Amino acid sequence: MEEGTVPAHEPSTSTEAGKTDDGGGPSAVAAPLGHGIIVLSRLRGSYRDALRRYAVLLDDAQVGSIGRGQTLRFEVPSGAHQLQLKIDWCSSQPLTALVEPGKTVCFICSPGGDASEGLTAVSANRGDYITLQQTPEPVVIAKTPLDRGTRLLVGAAIGFLGGGITLIGALIWHFTGVALGADNAVAGVSLAVTLASMIVFRLGRRRRARQRPRT
Repeated sequence: MEEGTVPAHEPSTSTEAGKTDDGGGPSAVAAPLGHGIIVLSRLRGSYRDALRRYAVLLDDAQVGSIGRGQTLRFEVPSGAHQLQLKIDWCSSQPLTALVEPGKTVCFICSPGGDASEGLTAVSANRGDYITLQQTPEPVVIAKTPLDRGTRLLVGAAIGFLGGGITLIGALIWHFTGVALGADNAVAGVSLAVTLASMIVFRLGRRRRARQRPRT
C-alpha cells in the first residue's frame, strides 16, 4: 500500500477527501453521506520539534503525520473517534472526537513545553509531551517569524552546541598532538562561547517563565 493511503474503512487522507495545507487553513470539502470531517492543525509557536513530525492516530491506527504549521483533514464515519498524537515514546493525551454526519470537528496541537524542558517532558511528562485541544472552528496558521526571545534561545542553544563540539575537538588535539600550540587557544575560546551561551540560555528561560501567564 502506498504511503498516505489507508483502507476504505479507515479515515481517508487522500488529496481529494483529506486536504493538507501548509499554513493556509483547511480546505472546504463536503463529506459524503454518513461521514464527517476531523480537522487537525499544528501551531507554529514553539521551536521544540520544529523539524519533526507527529504521528496522527485515529482509533489507535496511524493515518498520517503532521508538521509544524500544517493542517490535515480526515474524512471519517459519523460517531465517536479517538484522536492522539505520538512521537517516539511520547504522546498527547487521547481525545474523543464526536463526529456528526456532514459536520466538522476541529483540533489544534503543539509541543507541550519549551525545548529547555526536554528531559522532564520525555520522562515524567511523556504522556503530555504534545498538547492536543479541541477548538470551535478551524484555526488558520499564520506564517509568523520567531519572536525575539525565541531567536535568542535558539541562538544560545546553537552557540552552546557549537562551543561544546569545538571544545571536544580542542581536547582531542591536545592529547594527540595534532595541533600543538593551537589547542589551548581554541579550547579557551570554545569554553568561553559555551559558558556564555549557557548563561544566556538560562537567563532567557527564566525571563520566558516570568512572562508566562499564571493559571
